[in-house]
Amino acid sequence: MNPKHRRRYTADFKAQALALLEDRKPVSPLAQELGISDNLLFAWRLASQRA
Repeated sequence: MNPKHRRRYTADFKAQALALLEDRKPVSPLAQELGISDNLLFAWRLASQRA
């Protein structure tokens, strides 16, 4: 993917994705539903745990 076209996600979108992850969903199906990669969701979770 060309870095010029990287998609940016809002803090609200990330928070909602992490809330869904904690509530009920395995990573892969949730990432697919949201249209993001598994690795991105894992990275957001790791960053939130470190914060």
